Amino acid sequence: MEHRAERSRRRREWFLYMIFLPLLFTVILTVILLQVLGYNVAGQLMKWGQAVPFTEKLSSSNQTAKDLNEQTERLLTEQLERLRADQAVELRTYEADLTEKTEQLESLLAENEQLREQLQAAQAIHLKQQEVAQLYASMSASKAAPIMEKLPIEQTVKILSLLKKEERSSILARLNPELAANLTTKLLEGE
Repeated sequence: MEHRAERSRRRREWFLYMIFLPLLFTVILTVILLQVLGYNVAGQLMKWGQAVPFTEKLSSSNQTAKDLNEQTERLLTEQLERLRADQAVELRTYEADLTEKTEQLESLLAENEQLREQLQAAQAIHLKQQEVAQLYASMSASKAAPIMEKLPIEQTVKILSLLKKEERSSILARLNPELAANLTTKLLEGE
């Protein structure tokens, strides 16, 4: 009896190792190769499996899973579209803000340039006035006073305001007393 059991076991091993495993290996390799070559082996097996009554339940659960996957994908797509729309609105808002800030910056730069030009013009005028004041400072008071009597009062006040006290006092002393009084009043108003 042991001999029969041993023989039966050997036959089963022989069948397993010589027929079943090589056949299983060949089938698996063939399915993989067909899948790689572009054949829809899994889809075809599902179709054949649906024909078997027992596997209908498996295929219906697969269909439910497909429906869930499609629904999930649709929801994710809708959510992605909403996010993109929100981002587009936010981007337009940022672009509008950026445009506004750019316009403000350009306006401020233009205003700054105007102020710089005005400052340069004022500095140039002040430099010329200082040159004229130095010219009168280099003259003697007796020669500068008659010239200043003929100038307009505003220009005379400006020149006198740029001179040192001693130079100013010596020129005022040589001027017509009435003009000297007017000039002194204007100098006081300017300070």
